[in-house]
Amino acid sequence: MVAGRDAPRFQLWRVLHRMMQFFARNTATFFVLSLITALPAAIFRFEDANSSVPWTLGGPSIVPFFIFALSPYLLCAAITRETLLDLSAKPATPADGFNEVFADLLALLAIAAPAAIASLIGYMLLFLPGLVVDTFLVLVIPLRTVERVSVAEVFLSSIKRTRGYRLPIFALNVVVTAFYFAILMVVNVLTGNMLLDGLFDSSSGGGVGQIWGTIIDDTLLAIVGSLANVSVYYELRLINSGKEASGVASVFD
Repeated sequence: MVAGRDAPRFQLWRVLHRMMQFFARNTATFFVLSLITALPAAIFRFEDANSSVPWTLGGPSIVPFFIFALSPYLLCAAITRETLLDLSAKPATPADGFNEVFADLLALLAIAAPAAIASLIGYMLLFLPGLVVDTFLVLVIPLRTVERVSVAEVFLSSIKRTRGYRLPIFALNVVVTAFYFAILMVVNVLTGNMLLDGLFDSSSGGGVGQIWGTIIDDTLLAIVGSLANVSVYYELRLINSGKEASGVASVFD
């Protein structure tokens, strides 16, 4: 661990800059990989819109919802793998990301399920606890994908490694969430619905246009959230080892 006056400090601007660099260099690849979330999101949103009983009350969309809730964690693993290839100056293709998910699927699901449930409960409890849960568990997928930390240890490892840096990570989660809400409000305006429709409860049903807009928003959130998580991981590696992200990638070649 790098200590003293020369030790790197957590810089939120550096995390955001790293996110934008990854996205700019791998835009097409990330959008293909986003099908991991886009397809479950589409199934859930249309099922929920056509059901008279919402998923929160045990409606038929409850199973599609939980599949959708797990999908961003799988997408994060795929995007994490792509960033490692990107940092190693190797060509990154969607096949690499999909292969990462398939090769480690059981472990990823074992991590995603409790993480998604804890996050969901947090967001249902006045929203703020959900942001706190996501702050503590921000590293679970990067730790698994990069370092192959075991399922039994990955949650505690994420909690330990974020200690001392949770305030800026929490702020980043707020920014990502605000991005999602902003896009959702744009969708509402473009589809002729109330500005805040669907922000804090289920949508009132604004038609096919609003459903597709929400699916796109869900997918963008999964991409941006994945980039945020992996960029935080690289930032903390920089702080703890003094190595830039490119140096981290070379360790795991």
